[in-house]
Amino acid sequence: MVRPILSIAAILSCVSGSALALEPPTGWTSVDESTAVLNAERPEYGELREFTVTGGTGDPDEIVLSLKSVGVVVESHLPDNQGAVNLAIQGRLARARHVVVDDGATWMVVMVAPEHAATLDPDAVLMAALPRPSGGEWGLEQAQPLSGWTDGSVWGADKPAAAESWVTEGSMDPWAQDATVVGIWEGSAILAGTPTNLRFRFENTGAVILERTPRKKKAEVLEGSWATRKGLMKLDVDGGGDALGYSALGSTLTIEYAGAQVTLYKKQG
Repeated sequence: MVRPILSIAAILSCVSGSALALEPPTGWTSVDESTAVLNAERPEYGELREFTVTGGTGDPDEIVLSLKSVGVVVESHLPDNQGAVNLAIQGRLARARHVVVDDGATWMVVMVAPEHAATLDPDAVLMAALPRPSGGEWGLEQAQPLSGWTDGSVWGADKPAAAESWVTEGSMDPWAQDATVVGIWEGSAILAGTPTNLRFRFENTGAVILERTPRKKKAEVLEGSWATRKGLMKLDVDGGGDALGYSALGSTLTIEYAGAQVTLYKKQG
């Protein structure tokens, strides 16, 4: 069983840029009120984004859905025991932290291309950029004055930050096939304004066959592949994506497909 999908619409209705513009650490340049980069010409060197979730509590799904709202797809996320969340994003390493301020949660995420990760200390950058938490304390034993090459300032000092500060894609749970999804599932949804019948056949080999029948039109048969990981589905077929939320509960399968949340029912026999 996979935990239910959080409502993306509900999260997005609460997500906004900061009430005050993001104040980037020394050496970073603001792009807009909630984004900063280390190098304006090369964003892969480091990018900071800030999100405010009204009523947020710091649930890691808040930052996953916040990033999705700006077109950044998180393939997997892994909270650690220091209050941070490590994120796997295609072509980037990412780490996020939050503070609860007033009536919601403020999230900060730093992203970098893997080849440049060793030049950033993500926790130093995040703690320099985030507002102070309620009570004024981070609650982190290691929250001490930082040495010159890990203070969030311009990089290139005597030695780089430890690469171990990041969690790589290889340390995340691997993609696999959830046994509860294997089988034939049928349902319908409004896709691009048209009522459409859907019939998915998920094979345990990772193959998927989709029969898609828009009203008053001929059926389309599409073939592709699928895999799952920690409540996310990678669906390589037209209308699919790299990290779609899904929930398999007995004879019901709920997935994100073609921009809609679709409920499918298992075909018996």
